[in-house]
Amino acid sequence: MKGFDLASIEVDKESEGYAQLMTVTADQTTKTTVAQTDINIKNLEDIQAMNAQNMNETLRIQREEAQRAQKLQMEGMNMAAHQLNQQTDVAKTAAESLGKMGSGGTGSGVGLDPGSMMASMAMGGAVGSGMAGAIGGMMGGMNQSNQTPPPPPQIQYNVSVNGQTAGPFNWQQLQQMVQNGQLTKTTHVWKQGMAGWELAEKIEELVNLFAAVPPPPPPPAP
Repeated sequence: MKGFDLASIEVDKESEGYAQLMTVTADQTTKTTVAQTDINIKNLEDIQAMNAQNMNETLRIQREEAQRAQKLQMEGMNMAAHQLNQQTDVAKTAAESLGKMGSGGTGSGVGLDPGSMMASMAMGGAVGSGMAGAIGGMMGGMNQSNQTPPPPPQIQYNVSVNGQTAGPFNWQQLQQMVQNGQLTKTTHVWKQGMAGWELAEKIEELVNLFAAVPPPPPPPAP
């Protein structure tokens, strides 16, 4: 034979080997589909858990801020009331002392002399001004506490994991996600004000998240 030309090879689809090959291929396809489905379900559960944790953390921070503001307001009101009581006692003592001075300290019923009267008027005006200032300060403090602006918003980003959106997450939660491997430099992130999704490594304020990421732990000892 001087030459041999092979144009095509026909597989014997009726043979036992072909049937076994098709069975193995179908089994592998089924296993791959099931594994991918399990992964998708696990990712969805992780995202739901992170959203629940984020909501609980936000509610906790809001409760603490409200309690702190209420405590500060009560402390300011108590302090102003204490100062007002102290000034009232001072005014009462001053009035009694001036009365004794006007009567010569003998209780004979002699009226106040002009000098004592002028001193009493001056003392009363000074104490009255102090009390008015204390009341005004207390009311102003109450109004100021009611007008205290809310704390500045924290940095919060949404992340995209396997086509699913999760978040928003604050800075501490993003750090935890980086340590767990859930957030990498190539993860797409977005926050309010951004035109679209961007890679985490391109966001300037997120670059530090990846600066000191520890390597994966060593395998367990045999």
